[in-house]
Amino acid sequence: MANKKHLAILMQGIEVWNEWRKDNKKTVPNLSKVNLSKENLCGADLYRANFEGTNLSGANLGGA
Repeated sequence: MANKKHLAILMQGIEVWNEWRKDNKKTVPNLSKVNLSKENLCGADLYRANFEGTNLSGANLGGA
């Protein structure tokens, strides 16, 4: 199951997410088993993020 804090940060927007990632380089984001279908994640730093069981259908992952 996704880490609620990680998901809440992502939902604040890509700029907030990427800033958090810069400040927490050793953290592996857990975004597993959530519905991110049709979300705009364009430009998000998703390196090493755990998306196991996550619905990403129709999500914009350009530049992510």
